[in-house]
Amino acid sequence: MKTYTACPEEWQIRIFRDGSAGEGTLTWENATPFGVEMYGQDLVFPQGLIFIVKYDWHERHLCVILSVRTEAEGECAKCLKPLRQEIEGSLRYIFLAEDSREGLQGMEEELVVVDSLERGVLLRESLWETFLESLPRVLLCREDCRGLCPECGTDRNEHLCSCAAQRIDPRLASLKAIYFSEEEGGK
Repeated sequence: MKTYTACPEEWQIRIFRDGSAGEGTLTWENATPFGVEMYGQDLVFPQGLIFIVKYDWHERHLCVILSVRTEAEGECAKCLKPLRQEIEGSLRYIFLAEDSREGLQGMEEELVVVDSLERGVLLRESLWETFLESLPRVLLCREDCRGLCPECGTDRNEHLCSCAAQRIDPRLASLKAIYFSEEEGGK
């Protein structure tokens, strides 16, 4: 199984121009399992992924909505339990030729300037960007995961330990002494 750190060569879709205007939908599936190391996490995609591309040609530009669906396997960032999570996301792009920028101000984050639209548009980096933006920043088994105790290693989702209540960070111990002395003094 390959682990990617950049857009794979085989990830590409070309949208051809068939006339001056028109819309359509393409589906691109890659069922090959792969892995990605992202945000300090190793994620595995055992069933590959599916991209759905909705596009709309206009006279001087192409609007594209890329959607991705996949399922990731990894481990919870807090308790380290293995987990499987469905991932979905989409981004919108507007492709236009270098000489067609006028009239599309305010959408700079969605604009992709290409040399020409005559031969259509090759989606490659946009697929990778959509995929990466869909990934969770932190993979968690559940939103309120308490994680592992840094002292004794107990899974705090299953058992409570008293380590956190007893431990005082030595760098902050002097602040605790000041706080309690002010509290006792009536301030």
